Amino acid sequence: MKQIALITIGQTPRDDLVQEVGTWLPDGISIVQAGALDGLSSVTIAAHAPPTAEKTLVTQLQDGSETFVDGDFAHARLQQAIRDLEIQVDLIGVVCSAPFSALACRVPLVIPYRLLQGALAAAALPGPWGVLVPAAIQIQPVHQEFQQWGLNSVVLAVSPYTAVDNMDIAVAARRLRESGASAVFLNCFGYTLAMRRAAEAAADCPVVAIRSLFGRMLAELVN
Repeated sequence: MKQIALITIGQTPRDDLVQEVGTWLPDGISIVQAGALDGLSSVTIAAHAPPTAEKTLVTQLQDGSETFVDGDFAHARLQQAIRDLEIQVDLIGVVCSAPFSALACRVPLVIPYRLLQGALAAAALPGPWGVLVPAAIQIQPVHQEFQQWGLNSVVLAVSPYTAVDNMDIAVAARRLRESGASAVFLNCFGYTLAMRRAAEAAADCPVVAIRSLFGRMLAELVN
């Protein structure tokens, strides 16, 4: 049996996320969960609040609440989690779409940021990408990021952790479409597949979720 590790930037368990990602994996794959913030108190996490918009990451804690964390702090914690798990699994996936500097790993490591960069740049659209991010403070950095990739974008913020009955997601997706977006990208692992379906129905255009891109890449590597 092959074993893979999924490391979030928040706290585990994230059974909802793991179950959805697992739907793309072949039978017989065992999944180990780990979180960059596992074992930390709310006081410790609050002490590592992001200093700038560019370093702002949004994630979920064990109690289901949303929190903001400094990207550099999350990076160091991710690296330690990788070190702890690389001797016992065949593959590791980082469950975050934010850009991270190099992460060392002795087994194959899937970094979603690189995956989405290539996938989105590969699609030649007649209009811009409509992008949903969890927090308003992330709008400008993500727009600039897409510009660096040579892609036009319209970016809106709606948190997957506080959205009610997916209606907030649907409204935002419709707004993106009305702003000229040819397709919508859900730029956070917190967006569920149900949210993706709600966005598709509201926007009436293709919707790409980082969860599904990630799951399909994992499946390619473990087959």
